Amino acid sequence: MKLAKTEITKHATKKSIITTFTAVAMAGTVATLSVCDAFGYEISDENAMETVTATVVTEKNVFLTVPTQLSSTPIVGATESLDEIVEGYQVVVDGEVKGIVSERGKVKIEEHFSQLLEEFTTDGEAKIYQNVSFEKGLFDAVSVVTSNTILSQNEFDVIEIKKVTDKKTIPFDTVYEDTNKLGIGKTMVSVEGVDGVKATVTEIRYINGVEVSREVVSEKTKKPVNKVVLNGTRRIPQLSSAQIEATGGFAFPLGDANYYVSSDFGYRTFDNSFHDGIDYAADYGTPVYAAMSGKVVFAGWDNTGYGNYVVIEHANGYKTGYAHLAEIVVSVGDDVPAGKCVGAVGSTGYSTGNHLHFSVRINGDFTNPTQFY
Repeated sequence: MKLAKTEITKHATKKSIITTFTAVAMAGTVATLSVCDAFGYEISDENAMETVTATVVTEKNVFLTVPTQLSSTPIVGATESLDEIVEGYQVVVDGEVKGIVSERGKVKIEEHFSQLLEEFTTDGEAKIYQNVSFEKGLFDAVSVVTSNTILSQNEFDVIEIKKVTDKKTIPFDTVYEDTNKLGIGKTMVSVEGVDGVKATVTEIRYINGVEVSREVVSEKTKKPVNKVVLNGTRRIPQLSSAQIEATGGFAFPLGDANYYVSSDFGYRTFDNSFHDGIDYAADYGTPVYAAMSGKVVFAGWDNTGYGNYVVIEHANGYKTGYAHLAEIVVSVGDDVPAGKCVGAVGSTGYSTGNHLHFSVRINGDFTNPTQFY
């Protein structure tokens, strides 16, 4: 320990460790002090006249108090060990104290850790694998070691954690559903299929760049939407030429008036419905004729959407219907020949414009009217 200065005091102690030895001063002058060895001190002056108390102050602010003692040629040796007390850090690795270092030593170890992390870190979260902590305190200077000592005695590893997301497509299935809104042999897609997705997040651990484990930490699944195909089951009778002749033939329900087909017979995509007849758009008030001879079985307002509606029953299980009429000119029970006027084109019931909805049924089943003319 290096002595910084000697002060004349009256038994003043300011800090830490106190060691007793003798100091002799002459005529108010402090005696010369010399360090004999690491733990002993010698104070001498042949002409010492009186004894005083001196405080020796070290560079580390450790104060040594010197008590009074008379001697003409005293030589006094210290009887206690003199250790310096300094600030430092206990290095604790996985719960075990591995040594004590200074502030600079702590920095050196931390710099070493940074270099290790830079060497192994790529795109994951990296840290020192061992649990290392620094506990600050006051320690015997003799106990303080260099950072190199700690590092040479302990091997430190880097653990890196990566999270990898994997997405897999789940293909949709195609399912078929029967519907009587379509004729036998007809199909139609009612729902388009959408693939699903399964996202898996896996946590992979590496020590010094070598994989040591992997674990699935989360999974999210978006289910696929199946494709739905409608398979027609409705029986739509097809008449032979002989059958049509047997009915005495059909008259066109609008005669020779101007018209166009605004909606055909069958399944409609725009409103996902089955259209049981044909819509003929024509001017308001255009005469509507019976397609063939028969008896009027309904003439009036229909609450299902047909508005003013006429139904005529014919021979051999046939029925014809005339909907959305502006007016009706026949009554239930009337016998009407083919070509007899039954009403006029209008836009009653569920209708978006002037037109005739004309339908044909055979034994209760709707069929396409176009096959009759």
